Amino acid sequence: MRISVLITNCNYGQYVCEAIQSALDQTAQPDEIIIVDDGSTDDSIQRIEAAFSENNLVRLVKQDNGGHITAFNTAIQHSTGDIIFFLDADDYYAPNHIEGCLNVFKQEPKVDFVFTAYQYTGDQTGHVFRFEKSGSKGIAPVAAYFGRHWAGGQTSTLSVRKRLAEKIFPYPKAWASFTKGHGEVGLVHGSSILGAHKYYLKAPTVYYRSHGKNDDQQIRSACSSYNIELLTFSVIQHYWDQAGLSPLLHCKALSEFRTIEHPSKEELKVYRKLILSSPQPLLKRLEQVISAWKHYKKRQNA
Repeated sequence: MRISVLITNCNYGQYVCEAIQSALDQTAQPDEIIIVDDGSTDDSIQRIEAAFSENNLVRLVKQDNGGHITAFNTAIQHSTGDIIFFLDADDYYAPNHIEGCLNVFKQEPKVDFVFTAYQYTGDQTGHVFRFEKSGSKGIAPVAAYFGRHWAGGQTSTLSVRKRLAEKIFPYPKAWASFTKGHGEVGLVHGSSILGAHKYYLKAPTVYYRSHGKNDDQQIRSACSSYNIELLTFSVIQHYWDQAGLSPLLHCKALSEFRTIEHPSKEELKVYRKLILSSPQPLLKRLEQVISAWKHYKKRQNA
């Protein structure tokens, strides 16, 4: 399997070389590391060229500033890997990150999308575990469309097969007008609606740098928050239309829930709400809620 690591950077000169080096230091080395510099005005380009200009695995692509979403498109356009890993320029990998994800892709041919736990570095410390157990997170178009369920993680924890990336990208140019960040919204929600089979690794092999400028740590204005909501709505509707799915799929929430190997309490709540709001007779909805509960309890003991 050919492996690509895609790094998007804008004015993270003080961090980006550490990100690149962490990709080079993997126990399963990538075949290419593509850095898209999105119009940096700091010394990012000089640092990258000074440190890696003679390394054949590292390729720097420069573009005018267009935001995270356009940088994603550019990175994908230049990638040649069968498995694609994403890495923000201010984060970095533990040495076994690629190997751990790659093992899942090799052992689980149906899996298209792997995401991992992560640990903070910088201003914060500690581990962040999205779920309690590693395992298949199933297929989730119903939860993504009708419940806005986030079946994924931070950008740097994500990896996908090329066959999935080709369905998701390129992002529509209009999305860049909503926000300068949040390129992972299309990747996470889009993959769910397009029927990707996802897998979660409870291994904190990504270091997520907390430095006060992270998108998820900013106090947003009402307009900024609303723009993110508009982006999310646009992303979800775009891929729903692309997949040609019917609103009647809502009735399949229970079947979808059963594709999750070890459902969490959070996922049980999501699907219970989806079942109860589906266009089915009340008695059938109640029967399905009970069936979902039984599946949850059974898998908790597995």
